[in-house]
Amino acid sequence: FPFLSFEDRLSYTTQLLISRRFNNNFSFELAPSYVRQNLTLEKNQKHDQFAMGAGGRLKVSKRMSINLDYVYNFSRADNTAFRNPLTIGVDIETGGHVFQLLFSNAQSTNEPGFLSYAEGDWGDGDIFFGFNIVRVF
Repeated sequence: FPFLSFEDRLSYTTQLLISRRFNNNFSFELAPSYVRQNLTLEKNQKHDQFAMGAGGRLKVSKRMSINLDYVYNFSRADNTAFRNPLTIGVDIETGGHVFQLLFSNAQSTNEPGFLSYAEGDWGDGDIFFGFNIVRVF
């Protein structure tokens, strides 16, 4: 994209995170989101997009939890190749480290890309794998 200006390369995301821990094993979150893409990848895609995310965490043992995250994009263009992101994760705590295994139909890890451009389809087996290690002090 040699003819893009600096502003074309910018995107912004704002979210209001509303969460509740119901008990020691289950928590839930809602995330109303606004995304601004100065450059869109599809002709009919709006620059300003609104989405609603929902996610939860269920502890299945003292050191392991299952996480689920789904986002519905209200502003997605008609006949688009992109989908709403769905991610399933497993957190494994090892006493100082947390290993996160993530399975998603979205490849991007930044919010504008994740919320707008999930290219995989769970029904077709288009699932991407991600891995994080978090150090807890």
